[in-house]
Amino acid sequence: MNKNNVSLNKSQTPIIKNENLSALTIFRRKKSSKSNQNRLSASSSSSLSTQTTPERLHLIRNLRKWPIASRTTLSTISVNDKNRHKSLDQRMNRLRNRSMIKAIDYRPYQSSSEAFFSSINLEQFDTDHPISNEEILNELSKSNIEGLSNTVHDPERFLYPASDKETPLLERLVNPIKIFDYLVDFMDQYYNLEEDRDPCARWRETMDEKLWDNFAYIIPVVCRQMIEILQNENTIITTGPDVIVFGDLHGNLNDVHYIYRNFLNEKKYLNFKFIFLGDYIDRGPKSIEVLLFLFSIKMISPKRYILLRGNHEVSKVNKKYGFKCLVEHIYKNTYIKNPKILYNLIYRSFNQAFNHLPVGVVIRFKNQKGIFCCHGGVPNEMYNHDQPWTINELNKLGGQFKPHDLIPRKNCRPEQSALNEILWNDPVSQTFARNHSNNLKMFYQNKKRGGHCSKFSEEAVNRFLRVNNLRLLIRGHQFKCCKEKGYRFHFSDQTLTVFSSSNYCGIQENTTGYVLVTENNFQPMILRSAEESRPFRQFNRFELILDELSKEVVKVIF
Repeated sequence: MNKNNVSLNKSQTPIIKNENLSALTIFRRKKSSKSNQNRLSASSSSSLSTQTTPERLHLIRNLRKWPIASRTTLSTISVNDKNRHKSLDQRMNRLRNRSMIKAIDYRPYQSSSEAFFSSINLEQFDTDHPISNEEILNELSKSNIEGLSNTVHDPERFLYPASDKETPLLERLVNPIKIFDYLVDFMDQYYNLEEDRDPCARWRETMDEKLWDNFAYIIPVVCRQMIEILQNENTIITTGPDVIVFGDLHGNLNDVHYIYRNFLNEKKYLNFKFIFLGDYIDRGPKSIEVLLFLFSIKMISPKRYILLRGNHEVSKVNKKYGFKCLVEHIYKNTYIKNPKILYNLIYRSFNQAFNHLPVGVVIRFKNQKGIFCCHGGVPNEMYNHDQPWTINELNKLGGQFKPHDLIPRKNCRPEQSALNEILWNDPVSQTFARNHSNNLKMFYQNKKRGGHCSKFSEEAVNRFLRVNNLRLLIRGHQFKCCKEKGYRFHFSDQTLTVFSSSNYCGIQENTTGYVLVTENNFQPMILRSAEESRPFRQFNRFELILDELSKEVVKVIF
């Protein structure tokens, strides 16, 4: 911004001038001079009297999601240039995501593992190159056990059982049952609080903070053990009936707690298996807690819990949508000498585990056709010589290609694209199908999701189900179509979308759902109504970043 465009008086706040834009007023003026009041009213009236454009309407809709203070500050923005408006909208979204991360209280994490990691020779690792789990585990095994135990409160109760003194360090570090117990205790404390209390502050008063802190260095070992379990599973898993299927969770520990109390811990579901359709992280404040909970129950009972891979369990996606930022924010102050090594290790460990997650489940019945469960949808037939993919062919692809090769890439091989599309594809909308009813194709390019995946029609689903002796596709991946009921049928009830994260992104009032599958029937049901679920209290602290937001908006506009 040029100095000539800003005039300052002792009794005035900065006045921003620009001839190329309509009148813009960003900052609130002090009522200290009559001339300043006249200037403010004139600029505001000229801005608000501007003809309403589609871009301005879109901006106003976005502003409604912001707190009142932020809306007041930004209510007089009028942007006529499409490119400038798009840039402003993207910057506002980034700031909003960043503010949600900053608003979360992670002090219980930030005192963890400094003494432990200071005893490990991490300087040998080059931060510009990937750090393998083998290297990290070797360093962990060489570390000073006595020095480590000094950072743990009452280690005999958690990390070092008296009867296992001779057990190798790496096996002692991770006890999934204990991790599970502490996460359940944390959730119980977190969701049984008065509305005006900070849950993290209450938790620090009543629970053993040190034990939770030690998850900082347990995470790489947990992920390594998860990989060993997942390596024994097929790309497409086959199971029997008596199954409950949950959709996207997106870092919502509230819903995980509800699922545990009402399903996983219920006697009537003791013989049921549980399928999670992916997207456990991003867009929610408790992604790490959700992952640790799911990983711990998977390690306790690998056959009972099936964790599928979603499109957010891909490094290029979760790097963009908040998971990497979340990990950095939590652990950047724990290893002071070189924090980048620590949070890169945590982030990379999770993504290495994601690379081994299966992409689909087939539920087989004795006397009926089966059900296929995945995150996105059926893959495009163009990658299989215009023939529907079979389950056996997809399983062979999973064994042929390395897991990290399945991420979306413009130049990936056709066979790799088939597995990638299972994570990404969407059904065509009813409006689109109705408008193209005379010449509806089976697949269309999905430009909304970047063009590297497809939209599939009813005919495409029918062919896939018929070839594989199936009757239904259960998927997640989409929020809007499930907002009212938590689930939605497509294509004559042959495709069912389910979504299980309430208060999506902290601002959406949506109902969540699940699917109950038994030997005789399947039934989509409401998990929690919009009125029943509680919003993320952490998302209400935007006033702390109001000044930063105003400065960023000014930078974008000018």
